[in-house]
Amino acid sequence: MTAPELSQIIRSYQRNPNLAGVLSTGQRILLAIAMCDAALLPPGYETPLDAWRRLTPDEAAALQQGVLLSGAAA
Repeated sequence: MTAPELSQIIRSYQRNPNLAGVLSTGQRILLAIAMCDAALLPPGYETPLDAWRRLTPDEAAALQQGVLLSGAAA
């Protein structure tokens, strides 16, 4: 997932939290980390920090950029 795609998901989720129900597992994990919300994590993940530690360097970079983009757009 690219940073702009993640940014769009974050902004959409902020407007409509029900969106989480239609996201893929990977998208939910990234959203949970971005929003610091363990309730969004699938089974097997205890905290957003646990999920963060499992990201590849490329996923972590895209997540950081996506969060920055979503904040800039707000």
